[in-house]
Amino acid sequence: MGDTFKYIIDMLVALPIILILIIVSIRLARFNLLNIENTRYTKVLEKIIISKDTQISILKMGDEGLILASSPYKIEKIKELSKEEINIIEEKIKQNKINKDNFKFDLKNIKKYRGD
Repeated sequence: MGDTFKYIIDMLVALPIILILIIVSIRLARFNLLNIENTRYTKVLEKIIISKDTQISILKMGDEGLILASSPYKIEKIKELSKEEINIIEEKIKQNKINKDNFKFDLKNIKKYRGD
């Protein structure tokens, strides 16, 4: 009986510690991933899939950018982008993201009003 009681007490002490460590590690991992993404020199701003094997990518490298077409057999540069063009594209992407977030919010409100 004494061993079982000691085992239960050990479990009650260890379980909260393990849960706290899991939560802290998840938060640190998320923070590190966000920092890595923001400090990269090269970023993929947008990918557009044209067909099963072909896509167009907009890349930002420092202040300049490229539009590339890629397939399994080759990668081709379509256009070089200036700093101003990259800034315009980034603003449009941010604006589009804001519009998508607002749309999701509106759908939640519609469901709430409908009684779903």
